[in-house]
Amino acid sequence: MSKIAITLVGSRTGRAGAHVAQRVLDQAHQRGDADHDLVDLPQTGEPPAIGRLQPRTRQGTRTVAAYDGHVIVTPEYSHPFPGVLKNPLDRVHAEWNTKAVTFVSYGVDRGVPALKALRTDFTGFGATFAPWRHALPVPTAASR
Repeated sequence: MSKIAITLVGSRTGRAGAHVAQRVLDQAHQRGDADHDLVDLPQTGEPPAIGRLQPRTRQGTRTVAAYDGHVIVTPEYSHPFPGVLKNPLDRVHAEWNTKAVTFVSYGVDRGVPALKALRTDFTGFGATFAPWRHALPVPTAASR
């Protein structure tokens, strides 16, 4: 059975992404055709991109390699995706090659600018895109 990571990216206090990622995970579990894990990227404590690979970066590399596919759940922060994802992407390349990747974004512009930036980066890594992507409006307190 395939292993799929539902990767939560947003790092701001009170982040809506935790609710979005949990919904994605719940729906994925209902499918029953793969094993799904929630990976909370801000909780991995990735260090800034300075110098050679540090131990936590090596762990991030192993995390990417351990999964057959990834669903990236990301907000848009002033159009691009958050730096908490940018730093690991700058240091983990080969592990993304041929991985199936799709995105769930949210934000003022439904996260579409972040999706465009991510698609460009992941194309360069040689990732394979799953056929669906979702762009959601910013969740309100009532919808949580």
